Amino acid sequence: MASADKQEFLDFIHSQGVPQGYFGTPGADVSNVMVANMVCDVFHNGGTTADIPFLGFQQNAYRDPLIEGAQRYMCPDTLQH
Repeated sequence: MASADKQEFLDFIHSQGVPQGYFGTPGADVSNVMVANMVCDVFHNGGTTADIPFLGFQQNAYRDPLIEGAQRYMCPDTLQH
């Protein structure tokens, strides 16, 4: 099983335009990692992208890259092969 790589996740989402801070507040990466962990929990419990809840007004604008990054780098075992 592949392991989670938080730094690669952060590098990926930033390359996709996901900001490191929301509303001018630095430190959103903590929240972005929390989203990734939640996304992985949904997939590990048999859920799909439709089961991932609303991420909040700022993060939901980046929903697709956050989900893709979570799967690729935080829980690659959830990707279909």
